[in-house]
Amino acid sequence: MSLSVNYLAVVAAGIAAVVIGFLYYGPPRLGYSGMRMLGLTPPPPGAPPAPTGAAMGVIVGLVNAWGVAVLALNLGAATLADGVVLGVFIWFAFSATFTTAQVAFEGRSWNLWLLNNVHNVIVQVVIAAIVTVWR
Repeated sequence: MSLSVNYLAVVAAGIAAVVIGFLYYGPPRLGYSGMRMLGLTPPPPGAPPAPTGAAMGVIVGLVNAWGVAVLALNLGAATLADGVVLGVFIWFAFSATFTTAQVAFEGRSWNLWLLNNVHNVIVQVVIAAIVTVWR
């Protein structure tokens, strides 16, 4: 297994994941709906994200992008179509399945599952497209 990925592409894909998350969940967008579904009170308008949450988002985005880049390289994915298919596959095989089990066992809202998984599939497809095409 080769780990010789394009680390500039990994950083770009990780940053893209964070930007997508901010645009998707950021105030006053869908994040407040998700918080309400969890029984949490949204922060006041204009409140900045918690520094630990923002830092964790960057770390998670970079690790995810690196893992997808390693998979793309070792699977021989090379085109935009390969990247899109790989992103959907990763979302379906990992994110969608694990979050489905969590919702079922934790008794959470399926609307929350949908909210989060629309985000997750978008992020996985964008990450996979970037690291696959930009080798």
